[in-house]
Amino acid sequence: MWARVGATENGCIPPGWREVGSHVPWVMETETKSQLRQFIRMTFLRNEHAALSDGTSLLASGMMDSTDTLELILYLESEFGITVGDEEAGPENLDTIERIAAFIAGKRSGGSAPVTQ
Repeated sequence: MWARVGATENGCIPPGWREVGSHVPWVMETETKSQLRQFIRMTFLRNEHAALSDGTSLLASGMMDSTDTLELILYLESEFGITVGDEEAGPENLDTIERIAAFIAGKRSGGSAPVTQ
């Protein structure tokens, strides 16, 4: 089964298409960020068109508070099939879309999640 994504070149796959379920890292990261952005916009901002860049601090901007962080963790665990430990639930992993996506990728790869300072 094939799905349309951004234009790519691959000898066997038509440009702009990929096999559904393939694990192309940049495709997964883009899809993850898109899912996160949509969840945050609809759940915390209640506006699917609100401006929200990958690097916007969700905590410092006031978009999320500690209760919202718990809701985000429940979403990450159910939607992405990961477990978020108490020691991982800080802003170093959950403050921006970029950090959250990197955290998810780290958890999915079976390694420890990246921590950025």
